[in-house]
Amino acid sequence: MDIEKIVQILIIIVIFENMRKNFDNIIAFTLSTIGSLFLVYYIFRGSTDVVSSDYIRIINYYIDDVTDLKYLLSWESISRIPFTFLARFINVKCFHYSVFFDRILGILGLFIFNFTLIKYIFKKYVLDIIKVTLSIIVTLISFSLMSWEMILNGTGYPHFITVGLIAITFYNFESNMNSSGSCRHPDHHSSESTKRGPKSPVSVLRGHYGYCKNRQI
Repeated sequence: MDIEKIVQILIIIVIFENMRKNFDNIIAFTLSTIGSLFLVYYIFRGSTDVVSSDYIRIINYYIDDVTDLKYLLSWESISRIPFTFLARFINVKCFHYSVFFDRILGILGLFIFNFTLIKYIFKKYVLDIIKVTLSIIVTLISFSLMSWEMILNGTGYPHFITVGLIAITFYNFESNMNSSGSCRHPDHHSSESTKRGPKSPVSVLRGHYGYCKNRQI
């Protein structure tokens, strides 16, 4: 066996080893991408780039000039999720306002949510068949058309992105709580801790989930 074949075999081994180590990321990314492409196909085949429903009332407050304080400080604008200010600016300035832009942002939020949930599944279960099966089920639910109205009219993207970010937050929170270190349950605390005054939100979380002595929230 010559050197060239040995190198090729080593490269293949390294590739498969990396795929094995990143199997959860590969499955999560692949399934989330397939689901996202399905919804992209759906919105381009099932809708046009036209504002519909109550979205007309919302965009009338900022469509003329997204930098005009008169529109930005109106009640319809300031009552929205702050991220929408940036999304509106990019949409109007770069795309002359396109509903498709908002719809794609909604799909991005679903991608983030589904990817994070599959990562959580792979962390909680041992058998690969269970991991993959649950991941497929979750993907079918996440990218189903049960939220078709929020996807098509464009108003749903702040909520989809928010749900995705919440999933990331709790995934990281639990990962930190269960990370290596000296972890113990709050029942092991001394009785003096129960005599203290009102608890802060952080201490309430610690009290419910336990905490790691070497990790601070």
